[in-house]
Amino acid sequence: MNRKILLLSILAFLALTWFSACSKDDDEPQPAPEPVPEFKGAPLNVLIVFSPGQLGDNGYADRVFNGIQMLKALYERNLTDTLDVNFISTYSRDATRETMMSWVRNTHNPFYENDYQRRLLVLTEPFMIEWLDDIKDSLRTTDDVLMLKTSEALIDEYAESTGLGDRLYGMNISAADAIWKFCVYADSTISWAYQDTGRELSHDVLPIFRLYGDEEVDYQDSIRIMLREKWGDETIIETTPLSSNDGEGIYAIDGTSSTTMAYSMAENMGIYAQDLGYYFTIIDIGSAITGWNYYLFADEHNKYISLHLDGSSNTLCTYYVSRLFDYALMMWTISWIKNQEIPKMTWHGAWDNYCTDNLPEMY
Repeated sequence: MNRKILLLSILAFLALTWFSACSKDDDEPQPAPEPVPEFKGAPLNVLIVFSPGQLGDNGYADRVFNGIQMLKALYERNLTDTLDVNFISTYSRDATRETMMSWVRNTHNPFYENDYQRRLLVLTEPFMIEWLDDIKDSLRTTDDVLMLKTSEALIDEYAESTGLGDRLYGMNISAADAIWKFCVYADSTISWAYQDTGRELSHDVLPIFRLYGDEEVDYQDSIRIMLREKWGDETIIETTPLSSNDGEGIYAIDGTSSTTMAYSMAENMGIYAQDLGYYFTIIDIGSAITGWNYYLFADEHNKYISLHLDGSSNTLCTYYVSRLFDYALMMWTISWIKNQEIPKMTWHGAWDNYCTDNLPEMY
C-alpha cells in the first residue's frame, strides 16, 4: 500500500513539472513569423502583333509565335518573374489596330500596383509601321518598338517622322543566299520532260505569289535585288497577290478564301508550265500555303519548280527557304530584357546560320 502511494506521488510530481515547463514556454516571447513576400508581377511586357491570315502558315508567323513562347518558357523555368507576353491575332486589320492601341494606352501591370517599367511592341509586317503615327504620342519614353521584315532605310525614316528616335528598331533575315542558289539552279537545270532535246527550263517570266501585292508590302529581304543581280531585266517578275486590304489576308480577291484561291493558283501554275514554259515560281502566301500544298498532293506529276519562302520540310513545294525568326527574335528580346546595347537594324542570314534551305549546291 505504501509502495502504491509512493508511485502515485512520483507521477503527480512529474505531471506538475511538465505543465509548469509548458506554461513557462508559453510566457516567453515567440520569434515573429517570416513576412510573406508580396507578389509584384513582371516589370516587363512584350506584345506581338500579327496580321490576319498570318498564324497557321507553318512558317514565318508560326516561328515568331514559337520564338516568344520559348523565351517565356525559358524565364518560367528559371523561376524569374520577369516577363509578361501577349499577342494579337484577329480577323481584321481594324480590330488588330484597335487592340494594339488599347495596349499602348493601358500601361498598368495587372499583378502589380504600378505600371510596367518597360514595354516592347513587336510589329510583324512592314505595313504596320504606318500605325506608329496613331500611337506615337501614347508611347512612353520607356516603350520600345521592334519592326520585323523591314529595312534600315524604313527604320530611319519612321524614327525621324514619328519622333521615336532610338526607341525604334528593325530586325530581318536575308534570303539572298537561297535566292542566288535558286537562280543558279534555274540556269543549269534541264527539264525531265525535254531531256531528249536538251531544252533548258525557261525563266523569262518568274511568277511570285504573295498573300498581299508588292504595292502594299514590299520585299525587304533582298529577293528582288538578288533576282535582278543574277538575271538583270531580262526576266519579267510577275507578282500575283491572293488577297487585298479588304480581304484581310483571310479572303481572296475573288471573294473565296485565300486557301481556295491558292489551290486555283497552283493549278494555273501547272498550265503555265506546260503551255507557256513558266517553270519556276516563288511562293510566299502565309497560311494559304495549305491550299497550294493540297493541289501539289493531288497532282504529283506537276512539272513546275516552286520555292516556298519561309517554308519548312513539311511543304510539298520543290524547295523551301527557312528563316529562323524564332531564334532571332528570342535572342534579340533577351538582349532587350537585359537592357543591353542593340543596333538600330539587325540583319541575319545564311552567314550566321539564321537562314537555311534545301536547295542543291551548284557552282
